[in-house]
Amino acid sequence: MDSYRVRIARQDFAAAYALRWRCILRKPWIPLSWVVLVIVVSLVMGSDLMKFLTRPSELVPAIAIPAVVWALIYLLIPPFSAWIAARWQYDRYPMLARETDLLVEETGLKFLSGEDHWTHRWSDYLAIAEDRRVMLLYVSPQLFQILPVDAVPASVRETIARRIREANGKT
Repeated sequence: MDSYRVRIARQDFAAAYALRWRCILRKPWIPLSWVVLVIVVSLVMGSDLMKFLTRPSELVPAIAIPAVVWALIYLLIPPFSAWIAARWQYDRYPMLARETDLLVEETGLKFLSGEDHWTHRWSDYLAIAEDRRVMLLYVSPQLFQILPVDAVPASVRETIARRIREANGKT
């Protein structure tokens, strides 16, 4: 049973939200939504669908307008608002900054902090994501635990990832 001292700093919290947003942008519905948006905007602008397909010059405004809208909706507004929300949430909830001891056990992860403790079995985690700053352990599609990369050695992070994949049948 290995034990590690973990403390989440403000920059770790912001990095976690940034990583979460990058994971969302990798999903296939992002480019598919852009294609649908191009078609809808071109039809709303009065383009005949056959004319749209036969005259590529009509693609320029049909692509430019949705591209600007798409950039605002998916690339600029959410990451900026997530950054603000992460800073606000970190400042508002001081318990996020407290130190915890992370125990890596055979059955799962145990977190100890003062008189509090909580345990998650490996099968409780749905997915993981990692970058150079943080590792996210998803317990639901929108809820994750943050593990700063510098708090745990790479071999232990690999073990955590492997056990989560094994528990979910993704070996």
